[in-house]
Amino acid sequence: MSKELQRLRRVYADWDSRLVESNVYSPFNPAYLFMVQQRQRETLKLLRREGCMSLADKTVLEIGCGSGKILHEYQSYGVSVTSLHGVDLLWRRVKDAQNKFRNIFAIQADAQHLPY
Repeated sequence: MSKELQRLRRVYADWDSRLVESNVYSPFNPAYLFMVQQRQRETLKLLRREGCMSLADKTVLEIGCGSGKILHEYQSYGVSVTSLHGVDLLWRRVKDAQNKFRNIFAIQADAQHLPY
């Protein structure tokens, strides 16, 4: 494992431990809610601009999928659950995604060496 990969794992683990009891990623936090809605608006605007008005026949891979919330959003946009794939560096985040959204395929992997 590279030194950079080890460093990233430490940074993410530290970040997770500091935010355990935080509401930073809560929809009840107005700043977080605004950020989520802005990302959704921009994503849908980009898809419309590219002429992509349906995602039913698309496959989505999210690098850094965390708990799977964004993959779940893509399901609400019409992507089949069997076409949703997530990769995260941390095993705990992968397990979180798998537990929250049982049908989403998520694996632990370094994005530099994807099994796709």
